[in-house]
This record gives sequence, C-alpha cells and structure tokens, in this order.
Amino acid sequence: MEKGKRLLKNTLIVLSAAAIAISVSSCGKKEAKTGLKKPQVTDKIYRVTDEPVKLTYWVKNDKTNAVSNYAEIETYRVLQEKTGVEIEFLHPVGVWHEQLPIMFAADDLPDIIETVNSNVVPGGGPDKAIEDGKILRLNELIEEYAPNYQKARLSDEEARRLTVTDGGNMFCFPKLFTFEAKSWGGPLIRKDLLEDLNLKKPETFDDWYHMLKAFKEYGIEIPLMADNPGWDTTREFGVFIGGFDVNKGFIVGRDGKIKFGQMEEGYKRYLQTFNKWYQEGLIDPEFDTRSGDSRAEYLTSGKVGASVAVGFGDFEVVAAPYPVENRGDKARFRQKNWRNGRYEAYITSKCKYPEIAVMWFDTHYTKEGADLFEIGQEGVTYELVNGEYVWTDTIMNYPGGKNVGLNKYTIVNSPHLVRTPDSFEVLDPIEVRKVQTEDAQAIWSDGPTDGMLPPLTFRTEESDELNSFIGEINSYAAKMYVEFIKGTTPLDYWDEYVSTLKEMGIDRAIEIYQGAYDRLMSR
Repeated sequence: MEKGKRLLKNTLIVLSAAAIAISVSSCGKKEAKTGLKKPQVTDKIYRVTDEPVKLTYWVKNDKTNAVSNYAEIETYRVLQEKTGVEIEFLHPVGVWHEQLPIMFAADDLPDIIETVNSNVVPGGGPDKAIEDGKILRLNELIEEYAPNYQKARLSDEEARRLTVTDGGNMFCFPKLFTFEAKSWGGPLIRKDLLEDLNLKKPETFDDWYHMLKAFKEYGIEIPLMADNPGWDTTREFGVFIGGFDVNKGFIVGRDGKIKFGQMEEGYKRYLQTFNKWYQEGLIDPEFDTRSGDSRAEYLTSGKVGASVAVGFGDFEVVAAPYPVENRGDKARFRQKNWRNGRYEAYITSKCKYPEIAVMWFDTHYTKEGADLFEIGQEGVTYELVNGEYVWTDTIMNYPGGKNVGLNKYTIVNSPHLVRTPDSFEVLDPIEVRKVQTEDAQAIWSDGPTDGMLPPLTFRTEESDELNSFIGEINSYAAKMYVEFIKGTTPLDYWDEYVSTLKEMGIDRAIEIYQGAYDRLMSR
C-alpha cells in the first residue's frame, strides 16, 4: 500500500455522449414538500427524505475515463444511500456551454444545472436568470434549509462576497474554499539539466534567458514549452506575464483601479521579451497550436527543458519561483483558487422539490460530505495510518491506474466544501505533475495576489452591453498576442494596437468592470 497524501488533479477529458434533449420527470409546478425536518449544523451527512424523490442534474462529464454517467461515481451512490435523494444525471453532448442557451431558450430545464462559473449563465448572468424565472433565488431557502453551507460561506469574508450577486441574490452552491489555498501551478525545470550545466534555479528574466540559452546549446530542442494554449493565466506562458506587473485580461492596478492588462506597458515588455526568445528558438515554435498529445510526447521524451504547470514523465523536476524583472521582487499575479472555487450548481424554476434540493446540497458542506467528495470512504479508498492518509489497494491498484480509480470513487471538482488546508494537502494535485520537491507549492505561493481581479457579477444591462463587444476585443487581443510574439506583426505596431482596442470599446469595458469591482468590495 502506497502513501497518498495528495489527490490527483482531475484531468479535463472528452465529454460523454448523452442527449441534451431531456425529459424531466421531477420538474413542473413547484410543490413544497411537507413534513420536512429543518436541518441543523452537523459534521454528518443527514437524511433528507424518507419518501422517494428524484432530481435531474445537468452537468458535463469530466470523468469519461472512469464512468459513463456520474450516477456510477461512488460518492453519489453513497450520498443517495444516506440522504434518500436519487439523482438522475444528464450529460450534454459536444461543447457543453453552447447547449445552455438552447435549454434556456426552450425553457427545457432540469431540476439542477452545474456550470464551471456564473459567467456562462445565458441571458446576462444569474441576476437576469432569476429575473427571467429560469433559476431560483436561494436566499430564504438557504437560510432555512442549508445551515452547513451558510455557516461555511459566512466564515470567510471573501466567500461571503463571492456567493451573492450585486442584486443581493444567493444563486448557487459552489465548490467553496474557506481558506487561502496554495498555488498548484508554476514554472518547472528539469533537475538533471540544472545539475549537468551547473545552473541555479532562475529568479529573474535575465536568469531565465541565460538558462534557456544554455539548454539550447546543450542540445535541448525546446528549452521552454507552454501548457495548453489559452487555458488560464498560470499556464500557457502566463506565469511569466505576471513578472511584468500585468496579466492577461482585467486586473487591479497598484492604484486600485481596473486596467486591461493587455494594453499596459508591462505587457508590451513581456511581448518584447518573448518575441526575442521566440526568434532565438528558446520557446516552443508551435506554442499557439501544439496538440496535447504532441506536447506530452515532447515532455516525456527529453526534448524539453522547462515548462509550466505540467510534468515531464519520469524526469525529476524542480519548481522555480514566478519570474520577475528585478531580483528580490515578487510577481503580483499567480495561480489562485478564489473562495468560490467555480463548479457552481443552480436550482432551476422547474424544480418540483427545491427544499429537498437545497438540503441535498447542504450535506456536501458537512465534514463527512466534504471528505466523501474529496477522498472517498475510510476503509474503502483510504486509511488513516499514524494520522496520515494512505490510499488503499482499491485506489492504488485500480484498473487503468490511480487517477481512474479516484475518478470512480471521488469527485473533487463539484459543489462541496474544501474543508481545511490539511485536507487540501491530501488532495494536492502536485503529484500528478511529477514535482519531486516538498516546497513546490510554497515556492509558487510566495507572492501577493492583490493585482488579481476576483470573480465579478454584472447588472443585466451591463452584461448585455459587455456581451455586445467584449468577445471581439478578447479575440483581437488573443490574435495580436500570437502575432507580436512570432513577429508577424512588429511591436512597432503597439500604438495602433492600443488605439484599435480603444476604438473597439475597451475604455467602456474598464468602466463597467470598475463599477462591478467597487460594488463587490462594498458588499
């Protein structure tokens, strides 16, 4: 039996085939369930109902390597056994977020819908969806039937702010952190190359340049490889952008005002740096198009010297700090899990038993519920040995590997409570990335996050206005990002680039974001 103090980060994988067209047996006119016992704050998963109740739950399947339907996940099987609530999972086909507007327009809604975050709620966000009668305002239901969730969200100021809209609506059950989670992503460098070339871990961009040059001269085909293009600000080459005191998208400037990072002077310096590295063959020449399979082949075959957030097969790697321009500085941008950690579930207006749905979710925020979602069942998936978590043979020897086993028995990316820093260490995804240093997370977490913009909600009219032009801005900025780095458009074009963003409405977008940010901070 192998000790497993860290849970694998669930890998996003191909969605399962299931029709979007849904026939929802438990939906229709809302009927209050009589005789419900008001729940209390507890550590245990409690019985919700003794009468047969089925709820339909629409969510994309991220675990197709282990299950064809979430009903096969042991967490949900145990939860049904303990709560008395049966869940019928409905998985969309194809691009899941493209299916949401179709469902909303047709008013063909299940009892529950789970998305990655509220930004994808059709029609202008959660407040508009509540106004339009698509999803329920949960304030009163949560106050009466979700004491464990309410206790968790009120235990942290950031969690409190992020779990209510500008309109004062509680609208979802999220994956909820009540602590500052350590960064799980950052720069990784092959240890053998540092040792062979007698190099220290780099701190500044100059350090990185000299290291990458040395890798190139040593025969490494791609000294620095990005992660999946456009994934998030900590992948691709995003960890390098923060060292120039900017980031992609909207940020909080040092003056407390909202900026669009991709038109700030720091961003220009980043582009100049990476254009130089690109021209000298120090970064992946196909950084914007390389497939995941190709990337994995390069990483595991010894053709890459450094990367971002991902592992190198059997090569031992070390974690490096986020790069900065000047030695001793700290980047203001890094990977961060906000307290409202995405994976939000909404109860729709079609739900026949909203009280039961709320109580069912409330059990996810108990200690027993949190453990069930994150590490499974003691004696089945793990044992406690001298106070340390040890994965059982059920997980370690699962057909297809440990990751498949955990996908079968647990579901970390879902609405539930991430309980404590100690429990999170058990779930630490670093193991899957082959980081073989104990201090990886400490290295990556060593720095402020005050420049990072928290998740915002917009008023209906703001959302409608933003949606009319922000997509065009983002597409243009993404296009120019690649062209500037590759040199197909010279950086002499920078002023024209900024002017084009202004013509497209970026100043108005900044104004809208500033208003939403100010409202968030005043909640």
